[in-house]
Amino acid sequence: MTSLLRECELGEIPNVFKEWTGIDITPQEEAKLRNNIHITEEDYMQVADSYNFQRAIVEIYNSHMQIGFVSGDHTAEDVFLAVYNPHGQRPSGIIKNVEFNEYLCKVSGFKKPLWELTDEIFVPYEEVFPNASCTVGGTRNAPFLTVVSGADTLLVPGWQNVVYKQSSGKTDTLYTRVPSVYMRQNGMFYVDRTLADLIK
Repeated sequence: MTSLLRECELGEIPNVFKEWTGIDITPQEEAKLRNNIHITEEDYMQVADSYNFQRAIVEIYNSHMQIGFVSGDHTAEDVFLAVYNPHGQRPSGIIKNVEFNEYLCKVSGFKKPLWELTDEIFVPYEEVFPNASCTVGGTRNAPFLTVVSGADTLLVPGWQNVVYKQSSGKTDTLYTRVPSVYMRQNGMFYVDRTLADLIK
């Protein structure tokens, strides 16, 4: 990200940041990036302890995401990996994280790469239900998405693999292949594309 932002025109910083991260930065965040664009911390272990361009980027990430990048105080050491697989397909030797991901996908039976699965099963609800009336409600710890289309209503609880469908005065409990995910930061539900088939 540092290289991308340093190579673009200053006025393009918000657009480049949005293109590569999906984050719309505020004017204050843009100013923070501009003010620190030429400051580099050479010692990676000190990135979090001094003010520099990398830290400015990390602070923006942290303020917009559910995860936190806190410091450079970690290393890339080899770790011991114990694997049990009754079918005998076990990785051995030194493997990289990408290779380990490929192995896990293979033994899990995934037929597609993870990014394609993500585009199928964790989709912004507005894309799945473009013609329905959708409302996000509930509480911080028990959010839910209500989808109304014609005579059908879906109640989609956050972080659960269940959907309640109300139609003709009857409520059915349906189980989904993955939980629907709710992100508090942006108030967005991410749901399986197949939920669109549940409403008319």
